Amino acid sequence: LRVEVTNGSTAAVASSFVTTWPVTLRHSDDFREFSAVAYQDGALHNYFVKAPSSFLGMGPGAAKEPTTLTGNVDWVGAQTRYFLAAILPDNPRDASTRFTPIDPGDTALLEVGFGRAELPPGGGLDRELRVYLGPKEPARLDGVGAHLDAAIAKGWFPPLTRFFTWLLTATHAVVRNYGVAIILITILVRLLLAPLMARQMRSMKRMSVLQPRMKE
Repeated sequence: LRVEVTNGSTAAVASSFVTTWPVTLRHSDDFREFSAVAYQDGALHNYFVKAPSSFLGMGPGAAKEPTTLTGNVDWVGAQTRYFLAAILPDNPRDASTRFTPIDPGDTALLEVGFGRAELPPGGGLDRELRVYLGPKEPARLDGVGAHLDAAIAKGWFPPLTRFFTWLLTATHAVVRNYGVAIILITILVRLLLAPLMARQMRSMKRMSVLQPRMKE
């Protein structure tokens, strides 16, 4: 998306760009976890429109307060667990974003803008926004760049997560079915862990034999 502004008047004017994006929850299984998200200053900021279910209601819940991030905004968007829609400004350093809950738990507003710029008479300014709409597949996100891969939750040990993501992608390229790919990977992991599990079972068996003697 490219936006161009030209000052056709005889006086200098100040111009700013703001793109507004409504974020609305859809009531389906795909939206059991839904949030607005922004990547700024090397950190991922997540604002839940619909938060995932949590134990005893101790989770974060839907965001209720507006939040503004200014400067060094690489991208902003909306995401479910497996899909991402993102806007990438051409000049992250001057970009800002604002998240505003309209109806917490259902509707919010996401804005992407740039700082005000002075335009002399006859002067012009243009801004460009790239858009990504698609699955959270590492190869696709890495191809776009701008740290878009940060949208993938990598847990407590990112290298292990990256390895299993790569293994799942490679297996899917062969069998062309994610369900079958997950079953095959599960079998492989169990085979690799079989010696450790067998050793643990033998240890437990020895302990069960020694336990009556220890009570005497």
